[in-house]
Amino acid sequence: MTKEFAFHEAVKRLSSEEPWAITIVPARYNGIYEGGRWLAFPVVYDVIPDDVYGNDVRCMGWFSAHANVPIGRGTTPNEAHDELLRRLRDGLKGCDKCGGLNGHSGACIENADT
Repeated sequence: MTKEFAFHEAVKRLSSEEPWAITIVPARYNGIYEGGRWLAFPVVYDVIPDDVYGNDVRCMGWFSAHANVPIGRGTTPNEAHDELLRRLRDGLKGCDKCGGLNGHSGACIENADT
């Protein structure tokens, strides 16, 4: 079983309840491709796909192809954790304004008119 397959199988089993495992890691490229300096995954570390930490092309491609996967992003570990739980609670979708990308931590909802 590949990490990519194991990751997707774990994500498919998620519900709107708090996941039993959360892994918070720094983004390899400081959020350029990942959308935040810190990332919160709703899985154990061992099944996070290698492309998350791959070269520029692989990392950018993985995050582009997985924009709707519930991953918390933030400027701090706490923001990434809270964003992950919000995305799970709200039905695995990102923010209507930014899709949960670019380090989103709820600020664009609070400042929706800007």
